[in-house]
Amino acid sequence: SGYGSIKGSADDQTATFLHKINQINDKDEDGKRLFQAEILTVAEAKKIINEGGEGGNEGKPLFCIHGFSVQPGYHLKKLKNLNQKKFTKGKFILVPVIWPSSKIKYEDDRKRSMRAGKAFAALKDEIDCFSSKSLLCHSMGNRVLRHAADAKFKFDNIFMVAAVSF
Repeated sequence: SGYGSIKGSADDQTATFLHKINQINDKDEDGKRLFQAEILTVAEAKKIINEGGEGGNEGKPLFCIHGFSVQPGYHLKKLKNLNQKKFTKGKFILVPVIWPSSKIKYEDDRKRSMRAGKAFAALKDEIDCFSSKSLLCHSMGNRVLRHAADAKFKFDNIFMVAAVSF
């Protein structure tokens, strides 16, 4: 397991599977929250998702891309609670997709969504290891999908909730 900071730059197009994500402070000196997590290989991520499958079947990840002004801690907590309360014996395992959205600058997020889409597209081969998978995009998360999608980027279902105008 790897712990530490994941730093990026404006042209960073990498994406990573993380597990056991915990907030380790209230806020640091810059007002940012710090998290700690285990970095997973694709095989490890698939194993965890498959453990959530019903009756020995493969787990079905529902990748959830948040929208504008959503902070990582909120998105993680909300999906964790939903996984525990509503998806404990269901077909889907909610998998949060986090990208660096702003709290107040909508136009900045339009630019960030393009970079986030390229990073999400970098996971295409890894995501394809799941024979059955779906995607839920909320608000500005639909722009992330727009910049990730091509004809080879396939999901069983794509849910576009409160989609922004492109």
